[in-house]
Amino acid sequence: MVGYLKIHKPEMKVKEYETYRAFYCSLCHVLGRRYGFGARLLLSYDLTILAIFAACMQNASCPFAPTRCPVNPTKKCKKPALSFPALEWAADLTVIISFFKLQDTLQDSGFWKRTAARLLRPYLSLLCRKARKFRPEEYRQAALYMARQFRVECAPQTGLDEAAEPTGAFLSYIASQCAPENQRKAAGDFGYFLGRTIYLADAFDDLQKDLKRGNFNPFIQAYHITAETLPQRAGDCRRALDLTVSEAIDRFDALETGVYSEILDNLVRLGLFAEIDRIYSKYQEVTA
Repeated sequence: MVGYLKIHKPEMKVKEYETYRAFYCSLCHVLGRRYGFGARLLLSYDLTILAIFAACMQNASCPFAPTRCPVNPTKKCKKPALSFPALEWAADLTVIISFFKLQDTLQDSGFWKRTAARLLRPYLSLLCRKARKFRPEEYRQAALYMARQFRVECAPQTGLDEAAEPTGAFLSYIASQCAPENQRKAAGDFGYFLGRTIYLADAFDDLQKDLKRGNFNPFIQAYHITAETLPQRAGDCRRALDLTVSEAIDRFDALETGVYSEILDNLVRLGLFAEIDRIYSKYQEVTA
């Protein structure tokens, strides 16, 4: 479920992009401070967006300070000048989600990826134990999400809605935790459709691979896709994703967003559709 929450840089103002990059670099710094240098490799765009969302919902500006990149000291970057709860929360979530993503890799990947996952598991387990102490409820919700997802994907004739439900429910919980009491319901509704979008985008991206390996994929089930019909059926998959993103936009518009709302607006209205375009273009190339 990682890798699909990306901003659309061509339509972003320079100051907004610089803020986005500052959050990205700051999350890297917080990961290193809380979990050690190796944890920086877990850094993702998705959790950067969640950190920005948390700050936006609390209307809290992060004070940034100039520094040097620990990975590439010749490069300048930003770090939080003070402790910032949204970044610490996102760092802990990064570790928890990475651990459960590794568990998924062990169950649903090829030989070489499973081998690499087995080697990484002791290290990530150690980090996750620490993150679990900081965020016991987030860990519990992630474990429930993975168990539900596994059961759903093992069930015969699982449809798109049923398959996307666990990810939607998990993101709904995460988003609601970011919001003040009077906006928790609205934030949870937005998170739900954002989670559904992530799951369905991942399934759409993996269609060719899942067809070859005989893995579960809700689009294969829903549209009776074969290797021969994939190029024609890709349009149906895209339309399902477009509708889900439209629902996410409607729920986003119902939120009372504060600082950094322009970055989130770019993600929701442009970034998600750009990711869908990227995936869909793969199947257009097949027909060309």
